Amino acid sequence: MMDDFLEQAKRAVPQIEIKSDEPLRKFTAFKSGGNTRYFVAVNSIDQMVSIVTCAWNNALPVRVIGSGTTILARELGFSGVLIKNNCRRFELRGMRGKFADNQVNLPQAYLFAEAGAITNQVVRFVVDQGFGGIEYTLGLPGTIGGAVSVNANFPKENIRIGRAVYGAKVLTKEGIKDVDNSYFHFGFDTSQILREKSVLLSLLFALYPEEKKKLSERAEQVVTYRTNTQPKNFTTGMTFRNMSFTNLSPNSSLPDDVSLEFLLEKVGLLGYHVGDVEIWKENPHYLLNHGGGTMDQVETLLQHLKETVFGKFGVQLEVQLHSLE
Repeated sequence: MMDDFLEQAKRAVPQIEIKSDEPLRKFTAFKSGGNTRYFVAVNSIDQMVSIVTCAWNNALPVRVIGSGTTILARELGFSGVLIKNNCRRFELRGMRGKFADNQVNLPQAYLFAEAGAITNQVVRFVVDQGFGGIEYTLGLPGTIGGAVSVNANFPKENIRIGRAVYGAKVLTKEGIKDVDNSYFHFGFDTSQILREKSVLLSLLFALYPEEKKKLSERAEQVVTYRTNTQPKNFTTGMTFRNMSFTNLSPNSSLPDDVSLEFLLEKVGLLGYHVGDVEIWKENPHYLLNHGGGTMDQVETLLQHLKETVFGKFGVQLEVQLHSLE
């Protein structure tokens, strides 16, 4: 017997396929988790709005994913609707400037991108058009909406994508909203999208013209850095995002530029593992799954890490995982 959500969703979007009891490991980079109650891939913003609205009307939790690179799932599974965002359109939309002394000055351009657009495709397009502003996100896996939701960072320069966001369309339980940058309340690897569990539909970025050669060189340097600091041979799980040192004593002997690598090396936790989950010793901002890793193993590992570092240094490591539950 078809339940109310399925009936309403099929009526709203007759051509769409909704699957039940799909394994979450198929949709997350960490390859863990049980099953999701419903799974659906959407190809347009209209489809996204219809499916999300039907889910909310039936009190079902909703999670929208792109490439699943920043999500961990529990073995108990997800009791709601998992939506794969295949809305990938992007284009330049208008420029702002002035004409003076027989010359056109274009200090700003605007890029429209649906939230499911692939980050690397968008960035390479923008660089090829001679515009800067988001080139530091080249080499990131996943979608442009995911990058904005977590305010993705290029750690070498501490440059975050949120600074380039001009506006967006967001779906909330009150309907579709047109918002500007201030709505996001961008923070350290977070934004209002994650806090209120709204759905990011599309984005408008403010870009600036720059010489293509300089942009390309900068973007390739970013890719090289990421290639040299990210795991290659294992399934990569959730990075240690949202980490800060909150209880550092004023009299601490720790260096001013204390890092996660320094702390873990001092307490002997570089390469530490629980079951099949490991802190990658080459760059402990990444967790690795060696085949059978689970969310429980992740949480046990992180708790041991936090307790050990706090006991040794009085430093509280704050770790926020984007879990699917």
